[in-house]
Amino acid sequence: MARAQDRVVWEIIGSSVPGPYHINKGISNQDAIGWHQKDQGKLPVILSVADGLGDEMFSRSAKGAQLAINASLETCTRHIRKMEWWTKNDLRSYLLKEIITCWKQKIDEDLTSNPLSTDEINLSTKFVQHYFSKNPGTDENKIEEFIRSFPYSTTLITVIVIPGIIHILQVGDGDIIIVKQDGSVHEIFPRDLDCGRVIPLSYPDVREASNVCKISVRREKPLIIYVSSDGYSAGYDSMKVQFDEIVAYEFHSKIQNFEISDIQSALPDLLTDISQGSGDDTTLGIIVGDRDKIQKTPLKLQTLLVPEEEIKSVVVEPEKECHPDSDLCMIDESKEKSRSVHEGLG
Repeated sequence: MARAQDRVVWEIIGSSVPGPYHINKGISNQDAIGWHQKDQGKLPVILSVADGLGDEMFSRSAKGAQLAINASLETCTRHIRKMEWWTKNDLRSYLLKEIITCWKQKIDEDLTSNPLSTDEINLSTKFVQHYFSKNPGTDENKIEEFIRSFPYSTTLITVIVIPGIIHILQVGDGDIIIVKQDGSVHEIFPRDLDCGRVIPLSYPDVREASNVCKISVRREKPLIIYVSSDGYSAGYDSMKVQFDEIVAYEFHSKIQNFEISDIQSALPDLLTDISQGSGDDTTLGIIVGDRDKIQKTPLKLQTLLVPEEEIKSVVVEPEKECHPDSDLCMIDESKEKSRSVHEGLG
């Protein structure tokens, strides 16, 4: 007899849009997203989101983000049949290690046809030398490798859903949110709002700084998994509402009432609207499980139990006038942003 979870139709959608800051500066989207599902509607599914650091020092981070997506999907697909028995330690010490190796191989391939300029080398070398001076004991044999990969610096989140288990790994920032069968909403890893502390894929100590998680599908009963870059959460005031509940509130009724293909078609416009709050590139991937149960499951919210007019206008004040990827921000008291919580697909 087939297990109940084997009869569930699993769907996956996602999109990535450039933020106003990058559009105004003529800079391309530094985020990337990708997923793999060999058989439509069936497990396993793999979803990856990457956010290139996007500063002048990281001149190739958009390319780095896309290469990270490719490396993650290729590596995870290659090992998908083994993952049922993997531990959290396996995710960090084996899977992530191989993803990073694959990513750096792709960087070397890119450098063959597009070598670093003198300015790029000088910027990378200056930072890498500073890094090693502040982190004594780091393997100095990795200096040249670090210099080559540094301009491609990016974060990476990968979620792998196989029968019975969800594996999650996170390098840097971003958000992973799960809606359970009882309607409760949970953010998997606490968000680090200090962008200066983000450890990207290029750093020598990245595996030690990564987050990994293994979740039992039978015990946790997930219905929906949201994965986003930090451009989404940066548009909200975390002192007023919990970001995990904002995401669930914005999309739960849509998933209940619309076809997934319709949500996919509307997603770029929805994310473009959302990106106005942070100014940053914004990316969201959604893994949708049992639609029948989702349609019968109301959300259990805590911080959003406020009057409807307050829910619709969560104010972020004062807005920071800065590069969204930088921790060097000036406060502009004259600017305030209001973030709308979307209703319907309009």
